Amino acid sequence: MDKKYNLESIDDIIENITRKIKKIVAEVSPNFPYARDTKTGEWITTEDCDWSGGHWIGLLLRAYEWSRDNFFLEEAQKKLPKLLLRIDDDDVFLGFIFGYSYAKLSDMFHSDNYTQIALRAADRLVKMYNKRIGLIPLGSQCQVMGTGIKGSDIAGLDNAIIANVLLFWAYKKTSDRKYLDIAIENLNRSIDLFMRNDGSTIHMIRFNPENGSVIEKWNNLGYDSSTTWSRGQAWFLLALAYGFNFTGLKRYRDIYSLALSFYLKMNKRDDLTPYYDMADPNIPNVPIDTSSLSILAESYLTMLSNGYDEYNILNRIIDSLLLHMNQNKDSSIILQDGCFDYPRKVAINSELIFADYYLYDFFLNLRKFIKGEKIG
Repeated sequence: MDKKYNLESIDDIIENITRKIKKIVAEVSPNFPYARDTKTGEWITTEDCDWSGGHWIGLLLRAYEWSRDNFFLEEAQKKLPKLLLRIDDDDVFLGFIFGYSYAKLSDMFHSDNYTQIALRAADRLVKMYNKRIGLIPLGSQCQVMGTGIKGSDIAGLDNAIIANVLLFWAYKKTSDRKYLDIAIENLNRSIDLFMRNDGSTIHMIRFNPENGSVIEKWNNLGYDSSTTWSRGQAWFLLALAYGFNFTGLKRYRDIYSLALSFYLKMNKRDDLTPYYDMADPNIPNVPIDTSSLSILAESYLTMLSNGYDEYNILNRIIDSLLLHMNQNKDSSIILQDGCFDYPRKVAINSELIFADYYLYDFFLNLRKFIKGEKIG
């Protein structure tokens, strides 16, 4: 790393983000922040956490871990009853919702109550698993603001990381092979069904739930079925990084390199923030998406912590993140220039709460990495 990124400079970044998180609480409580128009400062919020409420709770818990300010812990705990209303839903996003909340609380406080609730959510994912296709589908009660997409015959590229966050944790907690076996199959089938030969990806598939045959493939949040939705590519990289971190399988490392190579080759900007789709013919007259960059950052640091030594881009990642972070200490805005859903024009040029989570987690883990401490 460049000498300009030392512990002192990283600590300053973390402190600034932590102050902003506290300000966001005052702006959105008692609801869950979803996306903010960074020009007006107005938040879109939800009452029931939608799909990214776990990221908000995770952000609060990480802020508590850093600051030991009970304000953050208490705010996170206030949100937990809303999550419990979702625990039996047929929704793959239980992986994110409970993986970044109850599972995290279980690890922090070694509480059997938190553990059992997180495991109950993991068991719901196990029940959703379709062995004929080898994937966990979106589910009939899936919630994603703006898109309205759901179904037990539909799966997305990002399903592997969504579910596997919680499934890998559940296996680590219990040593029960059912969680590990489904997580690995979920990732392996995602590689088989969503990745093209050049390392690029397609976003969605519809399949026959009775025999597992694929009926169609398409890009729900990208330009068309021949292009690559950039956040989907980043989610894929994060899924591979988690898989490699947990299993050490060389296959995941090699595929990560192929998918990262495509990401870097297709990037058409000086910094590492991609356009929302990597091959929209209207580039550069389309939005960029910093949420893709924040997820890429999380994946790359996870790989580095496991001995990955290809593509020396850590400094470029940090430079790019700082370029799009709001540096005004009086502002509560953290990461600007996110693009949630360009085809439907939902949360364009916005701050996205899940992107804030990965950004913050990246810098907290970067601090550990610099000190030679274990990540994850």
